[in-house]
Amino acid sequence: MNKTTRRFGSVAIGEKLPPLKIDITSGLIIGGAMVAYFGTVGYYIGDYGVTGMLFNERIYAILTLKDAVNLSLAALIVTLVASVYPASLAARLEPVEALRGGRQA
Repeated sequence: MNKTTRRFGSVAIGEKLPPLKIDITSGLIIGGAMVAYFGTVGYYIGDYGVTGMLFNERIYAILTLKDAVNLSLAALIVTLVASVYPASLAARLEPVEALRGGRQA
């Protein structure tokens, strides 16, 4: 693998980071709003007919800072791992061929 194809692979992975930052941030905002809502109002489970279990009529959501950080890091790792395989395939091709969609049969 020469320097050009290696650089192309790192660029392909690097292109995933800015949208990923936006996705994680928006996910934290939307998820935080939902946790705030369900943490105060709760989720009503009174009509489900659960018997023999020690549940109240409502379940309340709890999100700690540790959970938020762990979920954000998990999303980052999964996205980067999922982008390594296509980037490695693209790095093996010539840059013009990779931009056209790979080898044609």
